[in-house]
Amino acid sequence: GDGIVEAGEMLSLRLWWLAQAPTHGEYDLVVHWVQGRAVAHRQVLALPGGPRQAGDPLQVMTLLETPPHLAPGKYNLRLLLYDRGAGAFARVRIGPLPWFTSSLSLGSIRVDPGTIAF
Repeated sequence: GDGIVEAGEMLSLRLWWLAQAPTHGEYDLVVHWVQGRAVAHRQVLALPGGPRQAGDPLQVMTLLETPPHLAPGKYNLRLLLYDRGAGAFARVRIGPLPWFTSSLSLGSIRVDPGTIAF
């Protein structure tokens, strides 16, 4: 089922990336809190910079705050990779899947209505 969180609660986020081609730019992780078809909140996290060769791994461990203003309900967390140099979102894929996409699902989170902070 969905994870249940309180508004303002910190979530641990651990991601592993593997460069498919050489990269030279600076990238941001963008997390969208999506409810229905609307993006209710967006958070931007800077990735460690520097050039990477194809096959170079990158492990990211960070804390993600559950936005304190979110309305109660279910949210799908979507992850996007923004290439600052190109000014555009990069195409990404999960594991060995043969196709690329603009965002990846991190799963669903339910914000408990009894814990909303005002």
